[in-house]
Amino acid sequence: MGIILGLTAAIGWGTGDFLVRGATRRIGSFLSLFYMQFFGLLFILLVTIFSGELQIGIARIDPSTVFFLILTVAIGITGSLQLYQAFATGMLAVVSPIAASYAAITLVLSLLSGEQLTLARAIGVAICLCGVLLSSIERNPKASEDGNPRKGSWHLPPGVMNAVGAAICYGIVFWLMGFHVIPRLGGLFSVTATRFGSVVIALPLLALLLGRSLRPPSKRDLRILLAVGVIDTAAFVAAMIGSSTEQVSIVTVLSSMFSAWTVLLAWIFYKERPLKLQWMGISLIFIGIVLVSIGG
Repeated sequence: MGIILGLTAAIGWGTGDFLVRGATRRIGSFLSLFYMQFFGLLFILLVTIFSGELQIGIARIDPSTVFFLILTVAIGITGSLQLYQAFATGMLAVVSPIAASYAAITLVLSLLSGEQLTLARAIGVAICLCGVLLSSIERNPKASEDGNPRKGSWHLPPGVMNAVGAAICYGIVFWLMGFHVIPRLGGLFSVTATRFGSVVIALPLLALLLGRSLRPPSKRDLRILLAVGVIDTAAFVAAMIGSSTEQVSIVTVLSSMFSAWTVLLAWIFYKERPLKLQWMGISLIFIGIVLVSIGG
């Protein structure tokens, strides 16, 4: 069940990232993140209330859990802003796979926390991460003296450093949630609490400090961010519940496959054309998924 939920999260995040790119380029990463999380909070709050998890989760909160929630919210917002900035400045098919490498950070932290992997799953994880790395490489064409393009050097495309920052932050967030928050509060309430902290406290405070306006964007962008907020939050719930039924490292790696889905959508709708090496990376990602899924 955890494996299915991890893959569900991947499809949800990949779809959300594809949809939100246009909004980030029109209204900026900060406003896009705020309204995406605002709509996501409304959705998850209703689900948590009707499921009865709200009262149960509140009763379980203690000072230690509050500390980890605050830490998770702070790091998560930093990662999301970095990711949305990467979408605003970079090629979706390139920055998305880089951000997906957050699984490597979570894997290392999970192993240090006592988790163990079977050989097949360890190989699958390694193949997935290799695929993510190959998916992020691009060649910079150079112009010859006659003006015709010729082969250039390999380089990091625009938005890459933001995507790397997002990967580091998300890797830490998944580890914090899987080992220090979800075991205490449960997957559903954990997502609700982090969304609440982001939308009601952290992002408005950050907007005040930075002098940013939270004025609503156009109806078009609001509709897009509504869809992204619901899809992203549902995917987050799937990942968090999956982490409570399966190894955190496995669910994290599977959910990080959202980049393959994003690349596919960008290729179909935005006509972005990854290089052959990047397609090789995407193929390795799917091979890794199979090994992770059957290697238990």
